[in-house]
Amino acid sequence: MRVLNFSSNVFLLDSPDGRLIVDAGLFTHAPAFARVLRQYQPDALLITHHHIDHRGGAHLAARAGIPIFMHALDVPYVTGERFRLPYPAGMPQVGAALARAHPRVPERAIRTVLPGDDLLGHTVLHLPGHTHGQVGVLVRGGEVALVADALISRAGQARLPRTAYNDDPGAALHTLRDITQLGARTVWSGHGPALPMQAVRDRLVRDL
Repeated sequence: MRVLNFSSNVFLLDSPDGRLIVDAGLFTHAPAFARVLRQYQPDALLITHHHIDHRGGAHLAARAGIPIFMHALDVPYVTGERFRLPYPAGMPQVGAALARAHPRVPERAIRTVLPGDDLLGHTVLHLPGHTHGQVGVLVRGGEVALVADALISRAGQARLPRTAYNDDPGAALHTLRDITQLGARTVWSGHGPALPMQAVRDRLVRDL
């Protein structure tokens, strides 16, 4: 597994079943993401959720004919049917304008996933809370979990995103509990370095 940073973590996962990219960074990193697409030649792209710092290069994958996988609940925000961002906090009109300014992905390029789906040898996780359709990946072998923005990695600790940035704070806490039950040893957030699972358990104890 390789990890790149395009304002959010972008993961390159190899398995005998193919090459998977998880997330597409912020739009300002689109030229770098385009180079990754050319060099890595992925078989699929998984977008964990619709926020602009995770889907910025998705339109490039669509243009290249790479299938894009997402949860159905987040698809309308990527295709341009709906526009919503929780940031800046308390400024929904600004957030919607930011979302509206980003490239859209045609619906025909998107395939939906469900919890437990096998995606090129990795298992899809549903991690609602930050967005209703947020997903992650239990990497082949089960030792590593990619959990998107279900938590943030900072200074060696797991933190929940700000309450204002979660669509459903109650679901976000429930998802945190679910992550601790995965059996993985290492957890990667959409932001920051890897964490041991114990850091997630410690966060859960503090937040309960």
